[in-house]
Amino acid sequence: MPILVLGMILRNARIKKNLTLEALSRLTNISIAELSNLENGNIKEPSSVFLYRLSNILDLDYNEMLKYRFESYYRKKELISA
Repeated sequence: MPILVLGMILRNARIKKNLTLEALSRLTNISIAELSNLENGNIKEPSSVFLYRLSNILDLDYNEMLKYRFESYYRKKELISA
């Protein structure tokens, strides 16, 4: 679920900046297919490098994006230690 939220955040930020997937791909050097998969929540563990590039171009908080990326890891860790 957090990955779907991250995807929606990315899509909304891209649209707000009036960028197409193609334009964002050129700016970030991330393929259109990978960007589409990120926005649709199809990449369960997106690259931190990709998130960093996207955060810079889309004016998003990189640390906040990492929280969505690693939320499932921390949730598993909490369940194991409980």
